Amino acid sequence: MVARPYAGSFLVRPMHCCRGMQHTGLPHEKHIHLPNAGTLKQLMEHRGECSVSIYFPTLQAGPETQQNRIHFKNALKQAEDGLRACGSSDEAIERTLAPIRGWADDEERWAHQGHGKAIFLHDGECHAHRLPASVEARTLVGDRFHVLPLIELQSASLDHYVLCLEQNGPRLLHSSAFAMDEVVMDFPSLSDVLGEELTNETQQGHSTNGAGGRHIFHGHGDGSDEEHKKELRKYCRAIDDAVRGILPSERTPLVVVAVDYVGAIYAEASHHGNLVGRVTGNPGSFDREELHRRALEVAEEQLRSPEHQDLERYEAARRTSKTTSDIRELLTAATDGRVELLLVADDQLRFGSWDPEKRKLSAAPETPRSENELLDLVAREVLAKGGRVRFMGDEDLELHADEPAVAVLRF
Repeated sequence: MVARPYAGSFLVRPMHCCRGMQHTGLPHEKHIHLPNAGTLKQLMEHRGECSVSIYFPTLQAGPETQQNRIHFKNALKQAEDGLRACGSSDEAIERTLAPIRGWADDEERWAHQGHGKAIFLHDGECHAHRLPASVEARTLVGDRFHVLPLIELQSASLDHYVLCLEQNGPRLLHSSAFAMDEVVMDFPSLSDVLGEELTNETQQGHSTNGAGGRHIFHGHGDGSDEEHKKELRKYCRAIDDAVRGILPSERTPLVVVAVDYVGAIYAEASHHGNLVGRVTGNPGSFDREELHRRALEVAEEQLRSPEHQDLERYEAARRTSKTTSDIRELLTAATDGRVELLLVADDQLRFGSWDPEKRKLSAAPETPRSENELLDLVAREVLAKGGRVRFMGDEDLELHADEPAVAVLRF
């Protein structure tokens, strides 16, 4: 199972943000982040004989980073063996692995890592991701990519947005349990919004800052300047319009970070449907890690609400006949679209050969392939047919040691 970004009520890993990170110019490489929903969908839908999936943990600093290369070399050897077992010729093996052949000797590459690595290869094409959380080492070859670790990371990501209203102007950041990245966007200036309505005092403050936020978000905290409050409210509405144009939906969780009176005025002015809370204070007084931690603490209760509801759903269903943890029954129900919710307690590799037409499960071949990994198969089917997949600790689910997951059935 991938490393959890939290334990107990709250624990966050060190933050990794794209801003300020040295750009390596490496081919096939992404910044440290999870594949988005579109990329994950493409990886799940991919079909192609002798497709390679590689996962391994990585370290970011210190002499231990040399272990990254060791993990990589081990994975490369396993990929070669898997491709050969898959029936690939030497020429085909070289074509498949060509994009990553030189990585072991690339000093710059290993100096810029996340906590984990995912690499997907097929017929000379490569998709690589530096992941924000650690993953267990595994290499699989078959007719599809192995995506279960990515599904688990997305399940644990707790995605939300953070709006900072500070002296240097507003900033919007995308945040998760793992990382916080700034969203590049143009906010309206004070002169764009207020024009001739600018008071002399605000106009003087505005003249020192082309971004248009320094003066209006600073000072006037005693509530005595009604004209300034009116200007601030109008400017907040314009910022809110800009932010809502960027967010995926009206239900996207948004945390506002501002001094108390500014945050209160923004909350009053905003038309966004899901302001989950505020962090009170000048955003510029927090370093990036502190800002990340405080915003996540505010958003966490709501972000975890669906998880708690699913656990309650499971507790109610397990007193009836609408749950199953038998792996063959899981595969059958998932294939038939009968799984409403899949709760995974242990994502260790489990192999078998599943025939969806005959509903028959048999032993995997001597060299298991990616399509023989059973939990990956179940999770794919559940998601493809409108179900939900969650990853829970063993203490949350009453399962026997040989049962990796339990399903709540629709019927």
